[in-house]
Amino acid sequence: MSASPVIIVTPKKPLSYNSQRKLRYQAFLANEAGASITTPMTGQLYSKAYYFYRGKSDIDADNLSKPILDAFKGVVFRDDAQVVLRVAAKISVETDTFELIQDGMPPALYQSLVDLIAVQQHILYIEVGALDGFRLNLGSERMEELSW
Repeated sequence: MSASPVIIVTPKKPLSYNSQRKLRYQAFLANEAGASITTPMTGQLYSKAYYFYRGKSDIDADNLSKPILDAFKGVVFRDDAQVVLRVAAKISVETDTFELIQDGMPPALYQSLVDLIAVQQHILYIEVGALDGFRLNLGSERMEELSW
């Protein structure tokens, strides 16, 4: 049985890899992750970074996860090369269609995410866990979650 994933839900605006405030942001993320894991994960991993926002967003989805993974190096995993599947999305809670599916996420943490989405301008959801395999949906325009 693999270890539980590390999940962080925070009302924080993500910073891009090129941000001048990146080091403080990464220290915050490493501290948050360190509170839920004692030993770095081994083996192949997946990561998810979802940014829910209201108003305008100036961060690109492709710049969303790199500073997060850099912050987790040595805390959540030994090396970011272990992350072989990476999903990043920015989701406007005002205009984008999305559905949250609670599958294995602790109910209190899920409720915290739902509550934050209802009232906050910026919400960052981060998850890193053991990769058990790939199930890829090809050739579809529907937004479907990858299963691992």
